[in-house]
Amino acid sequence: TRALSHMEGGVLQNIADFGQGAGHYHVNEPDGKGPGMGDFDFTPVLSALKDARFLNWVSAEPFQYDPDPVTVARTALETLKTAESRVN
Repeated sequence: TRALSHMEGGVLQNIADFGQGAGHYHVNEPDGKGPGMGDFDFTPVLSALKDARFLNWVSAEPFQYDPDPVTVARTALETLKTAESRVN
């Protein structure tokens, strides 16, 4: 998500264009924090991946582990579970 947020077209358009062919997708906040450690909404991302018929792995890839790795991992998991529950 971080890389796509800096690319022309943005996150959702790049997923629509290239998502089906992607081997994996890393979720993180645009500033490099883990999912849920910022304000980014991952529901549209997971929805776009579903719409693109992406069938591979989605994994959290934080570049910052504040306040600690366990908290970052737990927050990422809960954030993604919540986002997934909102995808039709």
